[in-house]
Amino acid sequence: MPYTTFDNNSSPLAVDRASEIADYIAQDKPSAAEKWIDTVFSKVEQLKTFLSL
Repeated sequence: MPYTTFDNNSSPLAVDRASEIADYIAQDKPSAAEKWIDTVFSKVEQLKTFLSL
């Protein structure tokens, strides 16, 4: 399952690893995988915002 909601500043390795984990989760429950990946990258965005203050 491709996950393409990442910006250009994301680490390619981190994106690949997160995608691999989401693919694994999706084998049992695709909706949980999508929720997980959305949560992970939402938290990353929150950290970016916090660190830029």
